[in-house]
Amino acid sequence: MSIKMLMVLFIALLSLSVVNAQTTVIIGAGTQSTTAANGAATDPGPMYRSGNTSNFVYSRHHYLYTAAELATAGITAGQLITTLEWNLGNAAASNSPFLFQIWIKNSSATVVGAAGQLWTNLISGSTQVYNNPATTVSGPAWQTFTLSSPYTYTGGAIEISV
Repeated sequence: MSIKMLMVLFIALLSLSVVNAQTTVIIGAGTQSTTAANGAATDPGPMYRSGNTSNFVYSRHHYLYTAAELATAGITAGQLITTLEWNLGNAAASNSPFLFQIWIKNSSATVVGAAGQLWTNLISGSTQVYNNPATTVSGPAWQTFTLSSPYTYTGGAIEISV
């Protein structure tokens, strides 16, 4: 078989393979450093530091992305979520590694609900998709979290707890 025939065969085989493109979607402004709309003027999440010199990094945040927001962004049922990013809009940085976890669930929710909900209720039915006890951040910059396994969006809303 000639080199030319091998190349044609190779190209033909390549054309039969399935190619999946990765899509990046930004939901929301993508540039907010504080979120006065949710009453969090100094703690918009997903991580909170009590001060510039503090090693204390602790917070819990719960996000709801409605079916309408996801559809507008072009996210359809069956798509895999492999990474999540948050835009740290200020110069805050971690002084030491901290535990950071992410849970995701598909839901039919249209509103987050009242403040003061129990954490166990918020993450009930969720899948833990990220768990790193040695997370560090610096800003301003996008903070990227690659999930330990892809999460399949099945339609409706998505709730993300961190």
